[in-house]
Amino acid sequence: MLIHLPAARAVARVDSTHAVAQQQVRVARFLEQRDVPAVRLLDPLAQPVVTDGVAVTLWRWLDILPRQATAAELGRLARRLHTQTTNAPATIAAVDPLTIAQHALQADHGMGDLSDLSERLALLRSRWPALLAADPLGEVLTHGDLHTENVAWTADGPVLLDLEMSGRGPPSWDLIPQRTRTRRYGGDAEWCRQFEEGYGTAIGTWAGTELLREAYELMLALWAIEHRGRSPALAAEATLRLASMRGATERVWTLL
Repeated sequence: MLIHLPAARAVARVDSTHAVAQQQVRVARFLEQRDVPAVRLLDPLAQPVVTDGVAVTLWRWLDILPRQATAAELGRLARRLHTQTTNAPATIAAVDPLTIAQHALQADHGMGDLSDLSERLALLRSRWPALLAADPLGEVLTHGDLHTENVAWTADGPVLLDLEMSGRGPPSWDLIPQRTRTRRYGGDAEWCRQFEEGYGTAIGTWAGTELLREAYELMLALWAIEHRGRSPALAAEATLRLASMRGATERVWTLL
């Protein structure tokens, strides 16, 4: 949850666990050290602050302009992130979408038998360690959920937001959302081409890309299932994504 504090030129973020908040603090500090344009922590506070069973972090206010990054701009930002974050410290945990998916799978979702998704998740988990180590692009700090909604445009250019899924991992993990934009959300294939042009390499040239794609889409489907009770729109989207993962429909997803 985000709480905007414009008078204080700050934004407060509330997370359910200290570990999640601590990971974001470590990521933000590292990105600042490496001069990657990302949201910055409010200094000189010791963060996160734990109060009433939740962890709170405070971030500097951004004056956001009404503009989104283009595909090429997002590609260049991803390349800058990856180029400048090699040798990330071991104190930053590895990116772990499968644990996120597992938590969602274990939630009280009310969607009936999901044993097929559980089996797919278990298979992915068995292959995950080797997958993380095999990316020909190496290991960097990945954003974890890189798309235009997680990038703000300011007077100084694009700024990365929402670091909660960031961690050490294969650079290809940040390229997968661009393929998903076309495959699941009905985006134009030209977007991927322009992103690749900005990034400087093609998406999907490595055999492990398909496993990363499956992991990302499974995580997105289970997220919708976990949160289906929030609104009728989410409930409908959860049903659609589940049907898609089972091959029962090719209808496009809605970005929520």
